[in-house]
Amino acid sequence: MRTFIVIILLSCSIFAQELKDNILTVYGIGQIEVPADQARISFSVKGLGSSLSLAIADADKKMEKLTKQLFELGLSAENLSTQHFNSQENFGGSAFFSSEEDFITNIKVYVIINKLELIEKVIIALTNNGIENVSNVRFEMMDTDEIKMKTRAIAARNAYEKAKIFANELKFSLGDILYVEELPSSNSSDFRITSPGYGIRSVTNATSVVTVQGPKSSFFAKKFTFKSGVKVVYSINYHEQNKPGE
Repeated sequence: MRTFIVIILLSCSIFAQELKDNILTVYGIGQIEVPADQARISFSVKGLGSSLSLAIADADKKMEKLTKQLFELGLSAENLSTQHFNSQENFGGSAFFSSEEDFITNIKVYVIINKLELIEKVIIALTNNGIENVSNVRFEMMDTDEIKMKTRAIAARNAYEKAKIFANELKFSLGDILYVEELPSSNSSDFRITSPGYGIRSVTNATSVVTVQGPKSSFFAKKFTFKSGVKVVYSINYHEQNKPGE
C-alpha cells in the first residue's frame, strides 16, 4: 500500500513539475508540388545472324542508326544507358532452310529525356527504326535537394506562425526554443516521393497529373509532392494577469 501511495505522489510531483516548465510544442508542415522534369523510356534492339559475331554486328548497326536520330533530336550519349545484353543461339527461331537467323542478340537500353516535349518525338524515332519494343515511360525528378530545403523552410515558418497564433490568443509570450526535431515521413528517409501506378521512384505522399507543357502530346507528366515536418518546443512566459490559477 505504501509503495502505491509513493508512486502516486511521485507521479503528481512529476506532473506538477511539467506544468511549471511552461512549454509550448508545435508541429510545422511544409509541402511543395512540382511537375516531373525528366522521363525515362526503355527499348530493345534485336540482331540476327549466322554466327554470334554477325548477330551482334546486326544489332550494333540498328543501334547506330537509331542513336544517330536520337542525337539529332538533341540527346547525347549521356542520355543512353545499356541495361541488358544477351547473345546466343536462336533456339526455336532459326529458319529451317537458312542459317541467317541461327544466332540472336538482344540489347535493352534506357533513354533519359531531359526535355519532356521530346517524349513523343523520341518514341516515334524508336518505332521507325525496327526496334523490338518501347515501354516503361517513367517520370522522374532530376534534382530534389533544393526542393527539399524549401519544404524544410516552409515547415519551420509554419511552426513559428502556429506558435505566434497560440501566444496571441492565449496571451503569453514566446521564450527560447528548447527543442527542434525534423519529423520523417517514413522510417527509411526524411522525404518520401512516390508516384501512383508504374514508375515509383522512392521518394511523396500525394500526387496528381498534369499535361506536359508545349505541343499537344499523348503523354502526361506526374506532379510530385514533397513534404517535410518539424517539431518545435518553446518556453513560454505568461503575462502577470494571465498566469494559470490566478
